[in-house]
Amino acid sequence: MRESISITVHPSESSGDYLTVSDALKQVLDLVDTLDALSQPDGDRDCIVWRLVEAHTNSPPFTAIVAGFPKDPEVSLSREIEYASRLFIETLSSVLEGRLDAALPKEAVRHLTSAFKRNLNGVGRTTVLTPHRSTDIVPTTAQLGLSALTRADALSRDDWQRVERGSIEGRVIAITQYYNSPALVIQERLTGAKVMCALNEDVAGRIGPEHRWSEAWSGEDVRVSGVIHYGEDGLIKRVMADSCRVIEWTDVSISDIKAARTPFNTTIKKHLEDFWS
Repeated sequence: MRESISITVHPSESSGDYLTVSDALKQVLDLVDTLDALSQPDGDRDCIVWRLVEAHTNSPPFTAIVAGFPKDPEVSLSREIEYASRLFIETLSSVLEGRLDAALPKEAVRHLTSAFKRNLNGVGRTTVLTPHRSTDIVPTTAQLGLSALTRADALSRDDWQRVERGSIEGRVIAITQYYNSPALVIQERLTGAKVMCALNEDVAGRIGPEHRWSEAWSGEDVRVSGVIHYGEDGLIKRVMADSCRVIEWTDVSISDIKAARTPFNTTIKKHLEDFWS
């Protein structure tokens, strides 16, 4: 069964019995463009295309049903399409509640802003239905969503200037979620900056249920490895983590350090003198 998403647009009470063509079509397009931006935020993952499989009106509501297809028909992307559908509805529902768990792609912010503004002028209710859940955009939730999107705009992914693989160390100061997946907020050791670290399924799975995340990491010093995103200011903005380990500290006396030998069978003092000479 193909993953499909239904979008139904109703007119507002003040706009009469019928939607304008512009309101009906643009509302659907803005939401599908949001879905597209969330489906492939990294550019090089431009592999899913959303096709119109059904459209009808039983005046006044207008309904469009879209489904995800792989751009390459020889490739199966059923899991990726299902994930994109789930991510879309969960992100939409979260923003409509005024919550913003993480930065949104700039394109998603722009199209959601347009859709929510339309729900305050011309469109009365927009119902989005997926196989996972449904949500309604109405004037009250649209206003909450617009407030959340104002915050999201400052966190746009397009402002991130550099991406590289590496590790950072810091102390866990919060347990949160990133698109309904576990995430840590750590205070980075070198700069003191707060960094969001999203954990992949393997890392989260090794810890187990959500209540265990807090038991495992709260207040701990950790080393997080994965893909690091930097902003225009050169500071780390986020880490997509594929490894998270607690740092075990051991008290070592100065005399033990002085007595230690390097792999070259020299003292630490002599090794450092040679290194800096």
